[in-house]
Amino acid sequence: MDTSKTKILIAGEGGQGIQTIGKILSRAAFAQGLKTLYVPNFGVEQRGGVSVAFVQISEQELSYPKFEKADLLVVLNERAIKRSASYIGPATKIISNNSLIAAEILPANNNVTEIDATNIANKEFTPQTLSILVLGAILPFLPLLKKEYVKKAIGEQLGSKFKAKPELEALNYKALERGIALT
Repeated sequence: MDTSKTKILIAGEGGQGIQTIGKILSRAAFAQGLKTLYVPNFGVEQRGGVSVAFVQISEQELSYPKFEKADLLVVLNERAIKRSASYIGPATKIISNNSLIAAEILPANNNVTEIDATNIANKEFTPQTLSILVLGAILPFLPLLKKEYVKKAIGEQLGSKFKAKPELEALNYKALERGIALT
């Protein structure tokens, strides 16, 4: 994977925080002075439909928001695999939520990292921390992106939720660290 430019596709179900992950990655990259593009793609349903986020992070200018093959594919449920299969190339690294995805439906390639994201979020934190836990699992695959910028972007993106429930801030930062430890 070219570390100076990374094409990321994050796919799951509406309500799993797919767009939140995409926004935080893009916000953190921009704050760090990197070039970034974020393109959301989802149905009219707020929950239940397939949700996809296309994110690119680069040291150089980015000329086009779409891409044919992802460097990193993050899938959180089985329907997301079907929706994103055409973006998998021979070098694509895959992070799969094995809480909701059976290993046999994944492509037979050795670039798959399975994480028990949903179960960990539910048992160790709260279901609402799933997106930040997954964000943490993504970070080791993005050597350009510095954790301190990601943490700042989390605070900016989720600030209103943290103000309403201050205990969520520490919980989300713990979920981020737990996610990093998974990969």
